Amino acid sequence: MNWFKENTFLGVLIVVTSAFTALLIYAGLSTASKRDAIAEEVAVRKSSIKKMKSMTPYPTIESVAEKKENLKAVVARAEAMQAQFNSFRPESLENITVSTFSDRLKKSDAEVRALFVEKNVSIPEQTYLGFEQYKGSLPKNSATGVLAYELAAIDWLFREFAAAGVSKVGNFTREVLPPEEGKDWGKSGASVKGGRSSKPKSRSKSSRGRSAPSKSSKPSLPTVSVAKRLPIALTIAGPEPSIRKVIEAIANSDQFFFDARIARIKNNAGVPSSQGIKKAAPTTDVAPVVDDEFGVVEGDDEEPVAEAPTGSSEVLQRVSGGNDVAAYIRLDLLLFEESLKFPAIK
Repeated sequence: MNWFKENTFLGVLIVVTSAFTALLIYAGLSTASKRDAIAEEVAVRKSSIKKMKSMTPYPTIESVAEKKENLKAVVARAEAMQAQFNSFRPESLENITVSTFSDRLKKSDAEVRALFVEKNVSIPEQTYLGFEQYKGSLPKNSATGVLAYELAAIDWLFREFAAAGVSKVGNFTREVLPPEEGKDWGKSGASVKGGRSSKPKSRSKSSRGRSAPSKSSKPSLPTVSVAKRLPIALTIAGPEPSIRKVIEAIANSDQFFFDARIARIKNNAGVPSSQGIKKAAPTTDVAPVVDDEFGVVEGDDEEPVAEAPTGSSEVLQRVSGGNDVAAYIRLDLLLFEESLKFPAIK
């Protein structure tokens, strides 16, 4: 005999109760998971609000408006600075024929040497304005545009040497640019970038063999290429005023933008001794004039007036170390990139 048929009401009650219990358990578990998710979301929001409240300024509607005004001012200053940099950028960097570049190089070298002979400035015979590799060969056609710009800057630099009155120019070197080797500028280190530079940190001996620390979650600032570097180095010698004129001309040029990387000044003369200075100093003693009739020395009652020594400049030269001063200078001629478009702040 079937028990369910004999106890129909009790059986139905058990089935309904079981189903209802299962439904309640499922609803409870689902609600608990939703509750945990909502609690986690609330915790995240609370943390975010707490972090925002600690910010300066606190992100209110007023502070957002102030921030926008500050950003507009920053963009305006950046655009003004970019306009100044663009004044140093050549109007065109289009490539020219290799024969045209070769002719410009020969003409510039001949004119500079003639000017140096006129101004009595010595220069090594093998110097070819830094383009010695092109005495018997031609550059790549794809590099003639940037080489023509660099040649114009070097020509200007040598003419400034002559105008300043230096006595010698030597050891003039120019680094080979990536386009001359058929390469892109890329990550060759020849670009000037904005933002913070991230240099790899060297590992200490104690950290060797250990696992690398986890990277910080702080986002890195983006970098934008501003200009390409065209490095040159040189040694000049001459009077101190001439060296000063050269440095001032490089710093104040309105045609080319040079970034001075290294500047070393050397005085070849030794430090003079006190006895040498005394020997170099002209005498200021004046022989007394005696009145033969009265035997009185003229000027006894008056304080003697010392005249300015005629050789004071010679004494100063000896104290300062002589006439000639040698200077080693390493410069980067900057070739600025095309203008960047800054975001409009509404």
